[in-house]
Order: sequence, then C-alpha cells, then structure tokens
Amino acid sequence: MSDVQTYGRKLDRVLARMGGMYHWRDIMDRLETGDMQSFAHGNSMLITTVSCFPRSRSMDWVAAVGDLKDWRVIHDAALEFAGEHDISLIRAYGRRGWAPFIRDHGWRELTVNQIYVKEL
Repeated sequence: MSDVQTYGRKLDRVLARMGGMYHWRDIMDRLETGDMQSFAHGNSMLITTVSCFPRSRSMDWVAAVGDLKDWRVIHDAALEFAGEHDISLIRAYGRRGWAPFIRDHGWRELTVNQIYVKEL
C-alpha cells in the first residue's frame, strides 16, 4: 500500500476543503508520473508539485495532513528536495494552526488574505 493510500481519507478531507480539485487517486497518478512529490513521516504526509516560471522554479505544498510533531522531518526533507532541484521559492497554504511552526522554521506570512472559491 502506498503512502497516499494510507493517508487517503485524511487527504480527501483536506482536498475537499481546498475546493475539490484533487482526489487522493488523482494524486497517486501524478506521483507515478513524477508530476507531484510526497514526503511522509510518522502519522503525517505532505504532497507537493513543482512549477517552472520564466525566472524561477517554485514548489507548492498542495496538501498536508497529520501530526505537528512529525513536521520537522517532513519540512527538512522537502527543503532538501527543493535544494536538489534548483527551486528558489516554496509556497504553502494552510490553516492558522500552522502559524507557530511556520514562524519557528524561517517562513514568513506573505498575505493575510483569504482564498475564495466559487463552484460553477
């Protein structure tokens, strides 16, 4: 069983709150093609994707689930991956509960805006 299958139920709850653009099976497909990456440790998992822009490469943290105590290992693994792949910017989206971890690990809050969605 893959990590994504193990965390499938948790991922689906997070993905639904983010507008339902992915299901965990969609993520599995993209992991197999290399279009997404996963980092797992303990009871936690991070899903990422890399985008290329004219002036930089960025990594988006698409979904994160699990326990805060596991995140130092996952955070460091994702940063190492970014360094190995010439990624100059990481963008993460999350609920306010992540703020203490983010501040303690050298991140800065870019905006206090909300993300709005309208389903059509």
